[in-house]
Amino acid sequence: MANKSHITIGFLLVALLSSGRLSACVSPELIDAADVDERESLSSLDAQCRRGFNALRRGQYLGALGVLEPLLGRADAIDWPIELAVAEALFGAGVPVERALEAWEGVVEPSTLVSSRLRELVERLDAGRAKALLQLDSTRAAAAWLRTRQGADSADRQVANSDVDSTLSRQKIAILLPLSGRLAVVGKALLDGMRFRLDDSVQLIIRDVGTMSGARLQETMTELAGSGISAIIGPVEGQRAEVASRVAAQLNIALLSLSPQHVEGATTFRGFVSRVSHCVALLRRVRRVGAKRYALIGADTAYGRALSSAFATAVEQVGGRLVTAVEYTAGRLDLARPAKALAKHRFDALFIADDPERASTILRYVARAGILTRAGGTIGMRDGLQYVQLLAPAEWLGKRIESADAKYLSGTWMATEWSGARAPEVQPLVADMKDHIQSKPSLFHAVGYDALGLIQQTKAESAAGVVKRLRSTVFAGILGRTRFGVTGDVLRDLRLYRIAERGYKRIGTAKFSKKAVK
Repeated sequence: MANKSHITIGFLLVALLSSGRLSACVSPELIDAADVDERESLSSLDAQCRRGFNALRRGQYLGALGVLEPLLGRADAIDWPIELAVAEALFGAGVPVERALEAWEGVVEPSTLVSSRLRELVERLDAGRAKALLQLDSTRAAAAWLRTRQGADSADRQVANSDVDSTLSRQKIAILLPLSGRLAVVGKALLDGMRFRLDDSVQLIIRDVGTMSGARLQETMTELAGSGISAIIGPVEGQRAEVASRVAAQLNIALLSLSPQHVEGATTFRGFVSRVSHCVALLRRVRRVGAKRYALIGADTAYGRALSSAFATAVEQVGGRLVTAVEYTAGRLDLARPAKALAKHRFDALFIADDPERASTILRYVARAGILTRAGGTIGMRDGLQYVQLLAPAEWLGKRIESADAKYLSGTWMATEWSGARAPEVQPLVADMKDHIQSKPSLFHAVGYDALGLIQQTKAESAAGVVKRLRSTVFAGILGRTRFGVTGDVLRDLRLYRIAERGYKRIGTAKFSKKAVK
């Protein structure tokens, strides 16, 4: 099947790089025949090579690239296909597309894998770039794919300049994801999730927007609209999502935004439940145990401030009082001062606006200031100590809890749309990924999988048809029953969890079936 071609190739690569063959990156005979100094150098080369290939096999592309790329100069001493490994690391790490394309053009075998990678990288090029690359070198290894892309770009321009409506046999969906830059890992996971959903009824037109300017993004979307696309999925980064939302409205094309930031537009729909909705779910639950006064403590990072803003908005919407909001400098080791500032106030629940890696450090200082988790007890003052319900962002779910940290984190609540790879509804995706690329799905794989499914379910080839049907659709995805509110917010139930003695325990469901929250 067409949608499984990339999976078969991925499986082939895993087989090529299987751990059973990693014991001899450098030939033992070569090491034995070397003098003492050279033997030490070759042994070190062998260890570094095996470490890099193991990282690549585990999907740690950036780490593998950093280890393997310096070894290209010693390729003559390495038995394993180092050029192939570096090319695959570049492909997975999300580097600029032309850099990865050049690396794959230097690889010959396995021909099926090389052909697939060249084709996909050429598909990611900006419109018109294939023609420019062919003008520089018409005999390069990817020339056949570049000529095909050049012809497609030309046909797209003809459609854009034609007064005749074009009816296509397949949905053409534009994918705008960060496949390079700081969010490349997220973009690749989203794209991988979509590929598992892909079938012959859909054609994906992929563009890397990881480092794209707002002006260039607008140009790209306008070019894509002229090619007959029916919808756009992406982007991820907040500012680009805002630009895309505005342009999509001007073009009257459905945009399924994959940014966690709240973005609104006349034709924009959201793929993620908003941060505010996550906070509302927590507040509704904590009110049931008598909480009315709230506090938050968070980092001064963009992420921390986004969480703090979402929580403050949720308190305003749900009702209650935010008695204090304390901010601290990210990376600061001593948090005694912000913890003491927090302790000057009385409140019932505390929201921590920071990533899970800082969780135990923050709560240790908060505990020293006299604020403790209520765990399974009641909210209130006891023996001069303030017992509160701890609340945290969804990213905390799955954090490994060390035994020394358990007493500080115990009882913390979080809301999430992702129930993890063990949930029954996720098993179709789990099975595909485990069987073919030996990896478990993450939230980003699941969101990508459902995002493409939402557009496919409309079965609409025209952009106007997709917008209309998305507004009325109900989609049963692996993240749960999904539909959209009047402003494009996704209406999807959230799962509530608390940190228990051993791992995480589900404590309920937050229903968002009637009204979305910004």
